[in-house]
Amino acid sequence: MDNERKYKQRGYMDADRDMLQGGGKQGERPWQPGPRLPIDVTGPRLPRLVESVVASRCYSCATTFPADVDFRGNCPKCGVALHCCKQCAHFDPSKRFQCVKPIPARIAVKDQANQCEW
Repeated sequence: MDNERKYKQRGYMDADRDMLQGGGKQGERPWQPGPRLPIDVTGPRLPRLVESVVASRCYSCATTFPADVDFRGNCPKCGVALHCCKQCAHFDPSKRFQCVKPIPARIAVKDQANQCEW
């Protein structure tokens, strides 16, 4: 019963099987702990990813707005209201009243213009 295992597939208890058959893999280097050095230490570094996005986009058509856009108006491409909950950075459907900021009452329609101060 020592040599028998429940499963006979490759990969199941291979470490035990290799020990029983005398050895391990031929030519395998031992594992060395510690960090690996990059291949070329003197080469150029990889560019860093963008940490934040500065541009604003329409929630409906994804049009990028210029810096001087009036958010009290409508989208220049599709015409939806820009000062609404869906366009807001504080909109979160999992929070109370679907807003991260403390608002006194829930705004029912999220894609229409409102008078929210945030």
